[in-house]
Amino acid sequence: MRSYLLKVDALVTVSEGDAAVWREQMPLRTTRILAIPNSIPEPTVAPSDLSGNIVVAAGRLSREKQYEVLIKAFAKVVAKHPEWSLRVCGWGTEKERLRKRVQKHLLSNHVQLMGPCSPIDPEWVKGAIAVSTSRHESFGMTLVEAMRNGLPVVSTDCDYGPREIIRDGEDGLLVPVGKADDVADALIRLIEDEELRRTMGAAAIRNARRYDPSAVAKQYADLFAELGAGSSQHAVNGGPDGPAPGPLPAAGGFAPLADCVAEADGSLTVTVVAPEAAALKYRGLRLVCARLGGGADDRVYPFAPDGSVRVPAGDEFAEGQWLCHAEWPEHAEPLERAEPPALPEPPEPPYRAEPPGPPYRPEGPGPARRPAPALRTALIARSVDQRGALRAGDRRTPGAGVRHLVPYRRAPQHQLALRSWVRPVHAEAGDVHRSGSTLILEGSVLGPVEPVGEPSLVLRRRGGAGDELVFPGVRQGTRGFRVVIHGEEAARRQLAEKDAWEVWLRFAPDREPVRVGRLLDDVVQKGDVFVYPDALAHKHRPLLLVRRVLRRIQRREQRLVRVTLVYEDENDLVLRVADR
Repeated sequence: MRSYLLKVDALVTVSEGDAAVWREQMPLRTTRILAIPNSIPEPTVAPSDLSGNIVVAAGRLSREKQYEVLIKAFAKVVAKHPEWSLRVCGWGTEKERLRKRVQKHLLSNHVQLMGPCSPIDPEWVKGAIAVSTSRHESFGMTLVEAMRNGLPVVSTDCDYGPREIIRDGEDGLLVPVGKADDVADALIRLIEDEELRRTMGAAAIRNARRYDPSAVAKQYADLFAELGAGSSQHAVNGGPDGPAPGPLPAAGGFAPLADCVAEADGSLTVTVVAPEAAALKYRGLRLVCARLGGGADDRVYPFAPDGSVRVPAGDEFAEGQWLCHAEWPEHAEPLERAEPPALPEPPEPPYRAEPPGPPYRPEGPGPARRPAPALRTALIARSVDQRGALRAGDRRTPGAGVRHLVPYRRAPQHQLALRSWVRPVHAEAGDVHRSGSTLILEGSVLGPVEPVGEPSLVLRRRGGAGDELVFPGVRQGTRGFRVVIHGEEAARRQLAEKDAWEVWLRFAPDREPVRVGRLLDDVVQKGDVFVYPDALAHKHRPLLLVRRVLRRIQRREQRLVRVTLVYEDENDLVLRVADR
């Protein structure tokens, strides 16, 4: 950049520390150098209430973020507070290396690599503390994002941004770079002192307002005015290829954008945020939830005049994925916003939409009638606040089965979607541990029938005709269970290079087994989030003892089999047995 520095009127960095380095290294002092920070918009979700037990980190999974320091630190946290967990949001080339580090520290039940999360605000507010262990930061966008969402921050005091963003002891804690024990001690301090955590969280919201776009834009406007730059003749709109593509065109030119909140009681609140007050623009606007693949009636809810609609807790949604749409009568006229006419009294939600098709004949004499034609378009999600889904296990009625509804943004168009699970009886998976060649599975039975006797785990070979493996377990309390899966036995029954066994639990001698899965939280697809370590077992082949002796004589690597518990698309548990 040296050849350009003498030609510009000003050089702007995002931190004062970085600006100081530039001033020191500049060949001549004719160019003004100053710092203007990045801006962070106000979040689209309510701040964290700091009542949970999740620590959140976010950023690229790269070496400079030093997540290995964080993982080592969190092992110390878990040793003292095993109910706490760490979520790392982001993607990068270090993912597999970090996953191995998690397993090395026996943290598979406590540390989850969540993958890329966009927008990030709904993930921050699930946490009670934010953490960063970077070796270097030019600014520290994630720190400000966390603070704007009400989280106190534990961060390394690295160059350049964190020490300018965080007011140590007021809205967060600064610790030395690369010191896992110091990171752990700061986290434990905030975990054990709830009053301090809440005081710092409130201060974080106040102090982070200085990074609001309006405040930062004013600094640039003042700079341009001082330089006499006026307006630029080289404005770029969306980069060299033009503006970024917008949402797909919608029916009738109406493209609604909505926020969704999963409430603590299990209900959902959907609010149209663009066009503004959309419910006032079209008479009869309603939310329509249609099951992907069909097989169930649409669920229909009318929007209130303020653009919001509530899906009550406990409403019947057949198990599967449901896509959300906005629908309104084809010939509806826009309502005047100044004095909207009174809307007709809708039926009590939810009610079934009349599907298009043959004429409908009401009871008694009278002409046939068809439902009014309607326009329907995808309801695009701006943000989805899933915090209420985290408490699904706490609000269950004792003795009831599982009825769980989780909203999410469905790629690639970010349509608002719902994932429903309905199980009259269910075996909820808990922690998974490894001990040598065995895997230990813990969980609990949910449903109206109490377990009787000792439970047993039933593994059913996928694609096999009645082939089963049974491992006896023990009861823990009234509904808990604990089962040891012997990897050597699973390896002995291996038929193909890759075998898969569905995992079922028989909770009483006279009852049919039920599938074991993990449902009661906010993670829609758990397969790449909850990843457990492999148990290694010997490959069983003819003349195994002779082969082992020959292998040792010839110094060849032993043939082993990986035995792993994984979650598949429906979040049901499967045991995979595969050659290493």
